[in-house]
Amino acid sequence: AEFDGNGEVVRAHDEQYVRVFAGTIYSNLVPDENQQHRVPDLILLHPSCRHSDFFTNFDFAVLRLQLPFFPSPSLVHFEMETESDPVLKALALKMNTNGLCTVVGWGAQTVNYSDDYINASSTLKKTQVQLIDWKECSYRLCRYPKRFCDVFVFHLGAICVVPYYHSSNCKGDNGGALICGSQIFGFAST
Repeated sequence: AEFDGNGEVVRAHDEQYVRVFAGTIYSNLVPDENQQHRVPDLILLHPSCRHSDFFTNFDFAVLRLQLPFFPSPSLVHFEMETESDPVLKALALKMNTNGLCTVVGWGAQTVNYSDDYINASSTLKKTQVQLIDWKECSYRLCRYPKRFCDVFVFHLGAICVVPYYHSSNCKGDNGGALICGSQIFGFAST
């Protein structure tokens, strides 16, 4: 998306320039026997998408594809959970007991001593991360101004995770699914 001087969306991505790939583990999009690609016929940015001092808020979109993806050995359909009570209770229990979830992505695999993120993966990786409750999440995020913490953690419904056994999501993993059991509860944003 492109933003004006006030952080408002000026223009969203044009559908004709977007391709969605699934079923492959390769980031370079070299065709393989499991790869499927589709073209969206509609891209809807979140209505509150805007750029702020720290990051772009609500920087995600819903894409309607011209054709669906078909299940295969490398492509399984998941449903994004909604605000149903049992689902939220299960998530809250996982958060309060430091439960484990999985994130996936092609992000950096090495962080050197100068905080450079290097060695991006060329194949899709997965790792476990540990959920933390909102109080701990707010505490960790409060290196930013207090208003940022309150808005991000509570009003945006952030789900915070921390590394598990020296492995976590990293720069380049944004947009990868946060999978807890057989449910997708969100996506990674580092």
